[in-house]
Amino acid sequence: STTAATTTSTTTATTVTGTAPAAAVGDVDCSGEVNILDAVLLARLIGDDVRDDEINEQGKLNAECDGKPAVSSGDLSRLMNYLARKITKEQFASIS
Repeated sequence: STTAATTTSTTTATTVTGTAPAAAVGDVDCSGEVNILDAVLLARLIGDDVRDDEINEQGKLNAECDGKPAVSSGDLSRLMNYLARKITKEQFASIS
């Protein structure tokens, strides 16, 4: 005899204004870690190739990696430098 289990989860989006905490800088997909998936999503965001359901407001705040207004290629460059270990985590997290 086999039994099946069903799991249901609910996700709630929260609109956030302001700046991302240092620990979240670069975490564009809000997964809890900064990795190449964040860089891909950021590149798509810059290229205006992201659907509204693919990134939330917190992710957009986290995409701001270079401290300059508006998400741009400078943010992607800084994120890629971090992922390539050209800058330290401390340098990356301190936006100035």
